[in-house]
Amino acid sequence: MKSDVNFLLVGLTGSIGSGKSEVRKTLEQLGCVTIDADKVSRDLTKIGSPILAEIVDEWGYGILTGDGRLDRRKLSEIVFRDRPATEKLEAILHPAVIAEENRIIEQIKAHSNGGIIVVEASLMLETGSAERFDKIIVVTRDKDKRFELVSKNRGISRELFDLVERRQMPQDEKLKSAVYHIENDEGLEELAEKVLWLNGRLQEDLKMKKDKTENKPKNKTVKNGGLFEASVTLRFSAAHYLREYPGNCANLHGHNWTVTVTVRASQLDELGFVIDFRTLKKHTKGIIDELDHSLINDHKDFKETNPSSENIALWIFDRLKPMIDDERCKLHCVEVGETENSSIRYYG
Repeated sequence: MKSDVNFLLVGLTGSIGSGKSEVRKTLEQLGCVTIDADKVSRDLTKIGSPILAEIVDEWGYGILTGDGRLDRRKLSEIVFRDRPATEKLEAILHPAVIAEENRIIEQIKAHSNGGIIVVEASLMLETGSAERFDKIIVVTRDKDKRFELVSKNRGISRELFDLVERRQMPQDEKLKSAVYHIENDEGLEELAEKVLWLNGRLQEDLKMKKDKTENKPKNKTVKNGGLFEASVTLRFSAAHYLREYPGNCANLHGHNWTVTVTVRASQLDELGFVIDFRTLKKHTKGIIDELDHSLINDHKDFKETNPSSENIALWIFDRLKPMIDDERCKLHCVEVGETENSSIRYYG
């Protein structure tokens, strides 16, 4: 997603029942544009949606209400008792939700001259999607108060609350990523005062971002029309089989795969980099972790597509390209190797 000096992109997160939605609504009243990831998820799982169909394929029609809508509580009670099921659901939902959030953000930018955009999401830090944001806000609350809130508002049992809680990062861990921490152990009036203060700080952050960008050194163009390339190589282990292949590869077998990702740039950034290697590694790892120590044929994107090195390289490229969406630096190539002497390169 492209950075824009006129916008401050803010991530808002917290554990179940922390009151982050109240913070989001108050920020919206103060003039921020907000996005609710839970609403995005609901919209993506409406009757007739492909994601709802995929969820039904996995867990059956028993997770639907009588009129065909997704029964989110029933689904939660199933998947939060089983870690592989939780991971399966997250693999279906999270990429789609993040992609839709990014689409909405770009739409907001296209129709506005600037401002603060706040995205509220429970698992922002757990999914690694917090890298998109200029600032992170974490809302915390006493655990018993959090249970009291969700029990009253959503009728959630203590057992389900504890199951959801265990799947989320502890509050203390979340705070390590926070730029702003809102403690929500008092009343609504006290919370409103804290959010009013927070909004003032965010407005200052937006102004500082504009000032810093206007005064930062220019990107340096490579002399003589040359290009820089930067590459990272990561590894994962996984099994696959090639459907209808006339040989031994039709049988189940495994590889220690290598993935080399290459980007190109005709300009260096203000620090003199093509790209921060940490960022490139993190994005690539987040993608290949979906395949690591698995049977690739079981992945939702390879149930019908043969998991050949060619298709895996294309799949990684298509997933990675939106994460490196920069006029200066472009994804150039993804190379996937099954052995030291055999590899495939895909150029977009």
